[in-house]
Amino acid sequence: MRSLDMPAKRKTRSKTSKRTTIEPHKGDRRYVRRNKKGQFKKEVNVGRSLAADRRRKSKKKVKPGQGDRGDTAGGIMQAVKRALDY
Repeated sequence: MRSLDMPAKRKTRSKTSKRTTIEPHKGDRRYVRRNKKGQFKKEVNVGRSLAADRRRKSKKKVKPGQGDRGDTAGGIMQAVKRALDY
């Protein structure tokens, strides 16, 4: 039982990892997020992700590397250029 004068402990949210681009074999590029152990947490095909970005406009602005959670400051064309330069 917790005493009344002690504040409840709050769980702190872990910082989300950046999306990185991998190319397992030629012509197959993917965005991946890794967990703390370095294992893949989420994996998405680059072409499908960029197509989904073109289909809808996000209201939320996010930092670079977090493009699946909203729009980055550079916009879709900068994301396409980055993906092609990989």
